[in-house]
Amino acid sequence: MPVYDYACTVCDRIVEVTHGIHAHGPATCEVCGGPMRKLLSTPAIVFKGSGWAKKDAQASSHAKASRKHAVDKAPPGGGEAAAPADAAAGTPKTSGGDSGGDAH
Repeated sequence: MPVYDYACTVCDRIVEVTHGIHAHGPATCEVCGGPMRKLLSTPAIVFKGSGWAKKDAQASSHAKASRKHAVDKAPPGGGEAAAPADAAAGTPKTSGGDSGGDAH
């Protein structure tokens, strides 16, 4: 149930009243008998559920992390990856256990 504030127009007494949206509040002040008016107030918003804000924050942080990861993996200069030192020196890379040398 929402809580509403009502003020007396004669003595300025303020009363908090809990009632439904379509129900009427107090018409007269209990102290002086003057007319009451409903005051404007900020609404009380309660978000219920299982972590809606937490999910939004995680989605945002995942997007930032993946962009950072992509930048970290990019080679310096933004070009293609540099060739290995062996290939740049002209020595062939061998696969397997054979070292290519004469070891007797």
